[in-house]
Amino acid sequence: MTDLDSICKNHLSEQLLHADSTTERIALLNDFLTEQCLQHQQVNTEKTRYALQLLQEGDTTLSLQQLQQQLHITERSLERLFREQIGLSPKLISRITRFQKTLHALSQPDADSLAAIAYKYDYSDQSHFIREFKTFSGTTPQQFRQQAGIGVENFVEWHD
Repeated sequence: MTDLDSICKNHLSEQLLHADSTTERIALLNDFLTEQCLQHQQVNTEKTRYALQLLQEGDTTLSLQQLQQQLHITERSLERLFREQIGLSPKLISRITRFQKTLHALSQPDADSLAAIAYKYDYSDQSHFIREFKTFSGTTPQQFRQQAGIGVENFVEWHD
């Protein structure tokens, strides 16, 4: 739980506390959120969409420096753009995207070895891959692979 006063620097929590009804509280929150949306609209939404598309659909070896060059912005501008519009850094988005790709690769019935997956998705080595995977999933890739097969052995796959 986060204290409302630490998130916004106005008197919203006080106004909510003194509101007479739930309807009034909802109206206060609605007004606040609408105002926040209007204040934080950015001109660079196209750049953000393009950057996300490159990170999600592109090669995992796409460096953030290459991304900056394609968008014609500085490292700091890229960082600010992502923080303001997405709430995460471009590096974290890149790490999450790479994790999602490895998760998909591990889920395949004919999945490669862990070393091959680590190499394919540009991890420095297998231990780096395992640490990163455990950070995002709470389990190792091998444990995930074992758990992914549990309970589906007798499952009949439906084909149209």
